[in-house]
Amino acid sequence: MATDKTKAEKEYTVEEKLKTLYDLQTILSEIDRIKTLRGELPLEVQDLEDEIAGLETRIKNYHTEIEDLKAAVAAKKVEIQNAQTLIDKYTKQQDNVRNNREFDFLSKEIEYQTLEIQLCEKRINEYIASQEAKTKEVAESEEVLQDRQHILAEKKSELDEIVSETKQDEEKLREILCDAYAVYRKVSREEAESFVDLHYKAALKEYERRFVTQGWLVCSKQNLNLVLNGEIAKVQ
Repeated sequence: MATDKTKAEKEYTVEEKLKTLYDLQTILSEIDRIKTLRGELPLEVQDLEDEIAGLETRIKNYHTEIEDLKAAVAAKKVEIQNAQTLIDKYTKQQDNVRNNREFDFLSKEIEYQTLEIQLCEKRINEYIASQEAKTKEVAESEEVLQDRQHILAEKKSELDEIVSETKQDEEKLREILCDAYAVYRKVSREEAESFVDLHYKAALKEYERRFVTQGWLVCSKQNLNLVLNGEIAKVQ
């Protein structure tokens, strides 16, 4: 077994090792190029999408609050009408009272309803002021929203263009990651593809940790098998 292993190592020539190393370095250079091209764009896009979602929620809540304030104003106006109806009623009754006690009672009721009207008017003014403030907030938020949507469209267009340009490079890297995962995890190709597609960043980190940072010459499924079988030495 040791003889076979030694034979395998001897058959893997220096030239082949250097060629494999060159291929690996080329791939890593492409990874760096893709990262450089994209820069912070994916994070910027995500941040903008989160901010836009927050603004849309805020505007929706403002509209709900404005409608509630309008309903509150309408309710207070009804209360004022009811109070005024009672004042008119009590005022007429004062003309037919039989004694001062009844007159004083009606006077207090009129005074109470008058205070109710004043309180309702105060609340209406407060509701209207709050409504105006929230309407202003809506206008300002909608202006910010339109600006963020415009920026997001530009960022997405820029990112889509970069993704389109680097699609072949990323597909090549994806194939390598799928091969790597299938071999060192001992799973089917389909399972490897499913994992890489769902956890691309994690797969890339594991690939770099297991092979690249340790100096293995790994850029194909054949090389992966040789590495795992101990048939390729690390690059010194």
